[in-house]
Amino acid sequence: MNLLRDLQKELGLTTLFVAHDLQVVRYISDRVAVMYLGRIVELAPTEQLYDRPAHPYTRMLLGAAPRLLSRRSRSRTGKTSVEMPNPITPPAGCPFHPRCPIATALCSRDVPPLRRRPDGRDVACHHPDG
Repeated sequence: MNLLRDLQKELGLTTLFVAHDLQVVRYISDRVAVMYLGRIVELAPTEQLYDRPAHPYTRMLLGAAPRLLSRRSRSRTGKTSVEMPNPITPPAGCPFHPRCPIATALCSRDVPPLRRRPDGRDVACHHPDG
């Protein structure tokens, strides 16, 4: 990881790094794309995404990641127990809406486009930031 990071900085390399380990992703990346059922739901500079996630799925992922914190300092994200939809036959509307704690009728009807926000991140959500 250190060698890859050093090469990125010394040679100005752009790399595509695919992983499920969120701490490794944070360490190695300048920008992070979070995907759900094969679609990008949030794309942002690393620290912005980890410090202030805008998409409910990003918040759920980060809330579920193991941390070296006390139980009291961990925040809950309103996780749902709904199973993940079948990627071959995703639900109508936003693919995340069956698991989303803030979904509305709009979410079950319309797929949200990936939109650029004033803060520079891209988010595919009808109700970013909850």
